[in-house]
Amino acid sequence: MLLRVLLLFVVSFSAAAGENCRLDELHWPAEVELAGETLELNGAGSRRHLFWDVYAAALYLPAPRQELQRVLGLPGPKRLALHFLHAVSADKLREGWRDGFRDNHSVSELANLSARLERSYQLLRGMADGDRILLDYLPGQGTRLTINGEEKAVIAGADFYAGILRIWIGSAPAQDRLRECLLGRSV
Repeated sequence: MLLRVLLLFVVSFSAAAGENCRLDELHWPAEVELAGETLELNGAGSRRHLFWDVYAAALYLPAPRQELQRVLGLPGPKRLALHFLHAVSADKLREGWRDGFRDNHSVSELANLSARLERSYQLLRGMADGDRILLDYLPGQGTRLTINGEEKAVIAGADFYAGILRIWIGSAPAQDRLRECLLGRSV
């Protein structure tokens, strides 16, 4: 009997995880306007921790792309949107941000980004259920960080925005399944 219950739990958990991408199609518009351009929803998914979704994420691009280098090489504005489904402390958010940059960049790349990274750490705060972060790349300006509709800063450099994207869709992403969802690949 116990084996049957465990098997049912594993099958149920696997089925729920398999719907990771479809969950967020309900939360995101198909298009958004940014810097005078229409961006298309490239993909969306959720970041799972143990048994719950911590946040939902969506990637908007001028044209759909399924590979990191093609996303990074795409000219024009881009948006990564995060909608928190559970509270996350400022320390945990900063830790994830720091780890994501560290895991996807060389020592020399990190050194080049260090002053801008320190500035970004100071802008991150604890997030509550329902909070939203927009990470917008604005050509010629940099990365605009908006939290719950309030612009916090613009951090210069296309390389900084590429670093942010690598947290979610790089070679060592926050979560492999979420990377596949953001890149519009079926999982």
